[in-house]
Amino acid sequence: MSEKRLDIQGLRGWSIILVVLFHFFPNYFPNGYIGVDMFFVISGFLIAMILGRVEKLDVKSVCTFYYRRYAKKKKLSWETLLPFISFCFFALTIVVPFVSIKIPEDALRVYVTGFSAILILVGKRHQNLLLSNPAIVYIGDISYALYLFHWPAYIIAKFFILEIPFALLLGLLASVVLAVAIHHCFEKFYRKWSPTVILIVIIALSTSCVLLTLYNVGDSDLGSGPVDYTEINPNDAAWNMTLMRYLNFVEGNRDNFELENLGCVYSNSRFTFEEDYKPLGFCSMEEGSGGHDFLVIGNSFACNQADMIFKAFGKYARRFNIHCRYICEVMVQTPNPACGTLLNLTAMIEELKPDVVFVIERSLQLKTGFNTRNPIDDDKTFKDLMERVTDLEERTKKVYILQAIPSCKMEWLKIAHILQRPLKEMKEGLVTRDDFFARLRIHEVEKRCRTCEVIDYLPMLVDENGHYLGYNPDNNLVFIDYANHLTRGSYGVVCEILGILRFLIFKDIQKFIQDVQVMLTCPQPQSAANFSQ
Repeated sequence: MSEKRLDIQGLRGWSIILVVLFHFFPNYFPNGYIGVDMFFVISGFLIAMILGRVEKLDVKSVCTFYYRRYAKKKKLSWETLLPFISFCFFALTIVVPFVSIKIPEDALRVYVTGFSAILILVGKRHQNLLLSNPAIVYIGDISYALYLFHWPAYIIAKFFILEIPFALLLGLLASVVLAVAIHHCFEKFYRKWSPTVILIVIIALSTSCVLLTLYNVGDSDLGSGPVDYTEINPNDAAWNMTLMRYLNFVEGNRDNFELENLGCVYSNSRFTFEEDYKPLGFCSMEEGSGGHDFLVIGNSFACNQADMIFKAFGKYARRFNIHCRYICEVMVQTPNPACGTLLNLTAMIEELKPDVVFVIERSLQLKTGFNTRNPIDDDKTFKDLMERVTDLEERTKKVYILQAIPSCKMEWLKIAHILQRPLKEMKEGLVTRDDFFARLRIHEVEKRCRTCEVIDYLPMLVDENGHYLGYNPDNNLVFIDYANHLTRGSYGVVCEILGILRFLIFKDIQKFIQDVQVMLTCPQPQSAANFSQ
């Protein structure tokens, strides 16, 4: 009789099938993770068996001891019951992965562990066709290689789902083919090597790993220049941790020139009492052939996003002006010594006479708390905001106000820029939920202002569970830099929102279709389905 237990190989085969199907198709195999617990049972059994041989421990005598104690109390035939019990337990392991009933995870894993152990014990005396089937046994033979290959194949395939509907099936097929190749071209030969050769290979591989860990890519090695996105695919950061670190570091440490709006003629001291420096202050884009005058105002958030707004609406602009200040909000007084006097917004509007105004700023004073049990009109910050908005409403045709988003924790952002593991391990630690009061104030403004509309990025920056994490868990790219500006990781969302907004305003469907393909040279945005504005 062969030393290899076919039933154990078969059980290993079913285990890897459950795990792989769970990873590739979790909606159809929600409990397939139990295959991992089955693997642990097999490993534990084999380890115990090997140790038992070395220590001359008679495992059979221990099992017989407990069996006889039980048999004395219950006059049952072990030989008669085992096949029936085996069939029932194995049937459960096949049915359970398809059942989407809420079962306590700990309890389910205990049951599966017990079932797997019984199947191993039963298999020594009674060969089960479902376990000893040649096809299942072969899958058990390649299970280790398949376990290693299927996850990277899944990660790569997931990013082609929108382009190739059957990408997951191709990924599954690729992982099986690779596992078969490795099994026949390496594993079979590896098992025939002498212990000395195996030891040499292990030492060589271990030494290589140690040497690789000694060379840690530091911040100075990542560079600081602009990223050439024509040469890389940002979504590759989902599996390429070096690319993830590079993009997050460079995007998170951009210099001020990165905020400068190219093609904008600066006259920095205009409309301000202090001499601002590029990219802050006032600038004007070249006059166009459109029929509307646009103005983008705000703090450095306006510098950060004005270029995207221009590229979305420039076709319709006659004059397009931008004015942004350092950290200072333009709609309310920011409690910062650097801000000085509040911007004379009335004088600016009177002189420029814009048709459309975009108020794009990072909320600071607006995020301060107030007593929500009192009327919101008692809140001074809201009254100041409403007064400025009313002035804009009377002097312009349309006002768009950016809704607040949570701030980023700088200490956690630094960790994100050096982390060499997927950012999902940070969970929700990157952001601080400080946007409640600002969103409440801005929402109330929208209700009272007839010509105002709020632009809200948040619904399209959340994950599948509706949580804003400050990063995209699908590609490991952060949304915010050290100055709490939006990074390129979020540009796709902003581009898509602005494209939809432009279509709603000008009903230019042809331009909208074209921009889906080429607009703003942004990374591929998320689906517009979640956009609720």
